[in-house]
Amino acid sequence: MLHWFCAPMGFAPHGRYGRTYSCWLVILIPYNLPPEMCMKPEYMFLMMVIPGPSNPKCRIDVYLELLIEELLQLRHTGVLTHDHAMNQAFMMRAALMWTVNDLFAYGMTFGWEYHRRNKRSFTKNRQERKIARPRLTGDEIRHRVEQYGTAVEEPLTYPLGYGNVHKWIKKNIFWDLPYWNTHLIRHNLDVMHIEKNVFDNIFNTVMDIKGNQRTI
Repeated sequence: MLHWFCAPMGFAPHGRYGRTYSCWLVILIPYNLPPEMCMKPEYMFLMMVIPGPSNPKCRIDVYLELLIEELLQLRHTGVLTHDHAMNQAFMMRAALMWTVNDLFAYGMTFGWEYHRRNKRSFTKNRQERKIARPRLTGDEIRHRVEQYGTAVEEPLTYPLGYGNVHKWIKKNIFWDLPYWNTHLIRHNLDVMHIEKNVFDNIFNTVMDIKGNQRTI
């Protein structure tokens, strides 16, 4: 059984200061290899390139449909594969463990609007004494998102209660995987990527770089 993680990421082919154009790469990386091997370029599999000129936002699920179909096939029936070391054929099966993204891609793949969420809870010198809500199980989360639309549907509108009791914007396509609700962690944050984005935004704002400023 192969275990993969999926890493959708934006890419600016013209550089930071070139023409505004971004495309998105979807990369699969196997976890079965030793740590010193799994992050080498030769073991990173480019599954698709989503063309620009802008990011697909929550519509990224439309492009991920083919990937999900292949993952379902690898889970249920497997794919006939040749083992070079043993010189024999076998049925290879695989499962997706989780995604790894920065905050922006996290919102696109997870289906939860993260931008400027609940700023009142992060006020200076304020103590939060409420008891934390219990963690939802995978089955409970699946039951909740089943009532929301998918990005494949047209038109995609904000679900009832958005902004008041939840921030769901869609049912993400990864819930089509039958084992997705059994994972303890489904989406991981790429801390190094997030730190770079924060630094770039602060630097561009302080230096007043045209087209790259952010309101602080």
